[in-house]
Amino acid sequence: MPNVLVIGATGDVGQGIVSALLKANYRVIAASRGEDRLRALAHRLGSPASLRAIKGSVESEGTAAVLLEKIRERGDALDTVITSVSAPMKSGAMLFERSADDLSQILRDNLLTHFVAAKIFIPAIAKGGVYLSIGGGLADFVRPGFGHHSMAQAALRMMLRTLAVELEDRPVAVRELLIASMVNGESRRAIAQADWVTDLDIGEHVRAILERPQDFPDLIQTLRSRQQVGSP
Repeated sequence: MPNVLVIGATGDVGQGIVSALLKANYRVIAASRGEDRLRALAHRLGSPASLRAIKGSVESEGTAAVLLEKIRERGDALDTVITSVSAPMKSGAMLFERSADDLSQILRDNLLTHFVAAKIFIPAIAKGGVYLSIGGGLADFVRPGFGHHSMAQAALRMMLRTLAVELEDRPVAVRELLIASMVNGESRRAIAQADWVTDLDIGEHVRAILERPQDFPDLIQTLRSRQQVGSP
């Protein structure tokens, strides 16, 4: 099976992607900034031989290059790279009440990290491979108090569209999976409602995108409900 790198593997969404792909016998490289969280993830999943955990980040081009070098040192080819990184989403001040520094931090955490990951890792993906970013549904609507997140998520979508056009001569498919639902992940189990998509739902949907690309031809894929998992 292909080698899949999951950047942000210990987050609410990343954990579900790692778990679903391992169950489907993929070889998964799990990358995260937190070494303790990586160990906990591996332990929870039974420390399978098909899982490799690597500490690293995409907060800058330098740190991302170091992460890529660690992967290459182990001899791992990259068939697919999935980037699932974002800052915790919190409500707060309305957009007009926020400072420019607030917005800069949101863009650094939720947009520039994806840009860095794409810039460093797309050239390293094998021919016929996939680069997939995980985005959020606030890109499509306004929710008071969350405008800063909407801005970052909308910008991420346009960034990926631009990359897909500019890199169309490269043999790597650029995709975004936009999660237009609340997510039942590790940090929200206690408050999650039955209709929220789970981290494993997202993992299974990612698996469907990778295994049946003919059914998911569009650059931007949107997951809106649990009932949709596995379907375009």
